[in-house]
Amino acid sequence: MLRVASAAFCLFAVVVAHGGGPGGPGGPGGPGGPFAQIFNSLTDAQQTEAKAVFAEAFGPDSTLTKAEGKDKIQAFVASLSPELQAQINALKPTGTPPTPTGLSDAASALVSQIQAIKANDAITVAEERAQIQALIQNADPTVVAELPKFGGRGGPQGSPPS
Repeated sequence: MLRVASAAFCLFAVVVAHGGGPGGPGGPGGPGGPFAQIFNSLTDAQQTEAKAVFAEAFGPDSTLTKAEGKDKIQAFVASLSPELQAQINALKPTGTPPTPTGLSDAASALVSQIQAIKANDAITVAEERAQIQALIQNADPTVVAELPKFGGRGGPQGSPPS
């Protein structure tokens, strides 16, 4: 399953790098990044298909579970040339990020709950987002404040804690 998740991540990064998501020009992984070369290697039809597959799989209005979305992305990646598949495989992240250390017990419990939600492929992206937001909103603000110093992005989902 990690391999499918990695392919989903790579396609996400490719699409985001070219305006199919929040990255866009100058954004994370934007043009000039490692995914730009892969995206630019796709035909116009493949670029259009990549954006459509990503939107269907992980767009804000998607009704697909994360597992179903990953399957669609894996099928798209499998349709690419062996050379492009090799390039994507070379950029796949390996393993899972390490669990932060030095957190309070309450913050560690919050991180574990978030990780469990993120690992649940039977829910949609919107359900994942809503469940994590509910956890954060219901958590003690001092506990939430511990999270950014480990993620470096302002908290779960890249948004500042509220």
